[in-house]
Amino acid sequence: MKIKARFKNSSISIIFVVFIFFFFFTQIPPGDARRIRGEFQNFKSESKVTTPDEILAYIERGELFDSASMILPSDKIRLFKTSPQDNCSNCMGYVMGIEKEINLSEFLSFLTHYEEISAEEAQFGDLVLYVKGEYILHVGIYLENDRVRSKWNLGPVFEHHIDFVPEEWREGRIKFYRCVSRKSDIPKERVATPDEIFRHLARGEPFSTLGKRLPSGIRVIQDASGDDVDCLGYLIGREASSADISIFLESLSEGREVTVPQRGDIVVYYDYEGGVVHVGMYIGNGMVRSKWGVGGPVVEHDIHFVPPEWKDGGIRYYRIQLDDFSELGLGNN
Repeated sequence: MKIKARFKNSSISIIFVVFIFFFFFTQIPPGDARRIRGEFQNFKSESKVTTPDEILAYIERGELFDSASMILPSDKIRLFKTSPQDNCSNCMGYVMGIEKEINLSEFLSFLTHYEEISAEEAQFGDLVLYVKGEYILHVGIYLENDRVRSKWNLGPVFEHHIDFVPEEWREGRIKFYRCVSRKSDIPKERVATPDEIFRHLARGEPFSTLGKRLPSGIRVIQDASGDDVDCLGYLIGREASSADISIFLESLSEGREVTVPQRGDIVVYYDYEGGVVHVGMYIGNGMVRSKWGVGGPVVEHDIHFVPPEWKDGGIRYYRIQLDDFSELGLGNN
């Protein structure tokens, strides 16, 4: 009897839910119903992760690229720099540092100053060429850990995994090239990695003792001072206290994050647990100025040229002007 009663009650509940559902949707005008379905479909399409071919098609249609309109796989690609409408530089022009579209013959002339190297030899600053036969499909600048910075056609500059490119570019081979003058400095003494440089500094040894092992893309602005100022302290102009750190971390959660950094923005490096391990100031052209270690030197370096563990959790940018630090309770007041 109890089982039958329970079954009867369940049946009544199901009938009641179905009736409410039917009644509600029959009250929605056909136009609104279509709109709701359309919005749901748009939501599903916007939530779809964008492929390299879709990104390229978007650029080739001449549409202004907005990363917010696409779901980019953050572990594969990120927008590094948007392309102004008056900038007609292509991928070849970008790696040559020329703001105009470069044709193949001009680039091949430029390439005569380079020599092909193996993938195992590739280091920060080398050229990455996507080729099919004798034809060059795409060109970029090698960063590290299989990451490349390149300009996609006449569109924006991306930092992406070496294999995260349109299918057409992957049909051939990937070749690596190094400037001959730069290569001549490397064979006898291998260029130091960010980890090696940091350990070198931690031992109290100055940058100068690295000699030719110091990469050309890194520059010492201020020698090690032996003070108690760390990377955050350098930004706020004094030794950072625990209160300063708390206020700074709180400021990062106030919606000041930006996608494309501008000169003066704060660059924040996160470890694999999501903790902040290093900060610096963006100075343009993909470069950061930051203090390496407590009492260490102030260095200008490429955004990615830091010890790997500093960026395991990603690199993010925040528009917190130094003038704002007084409002945050930071800096010299």
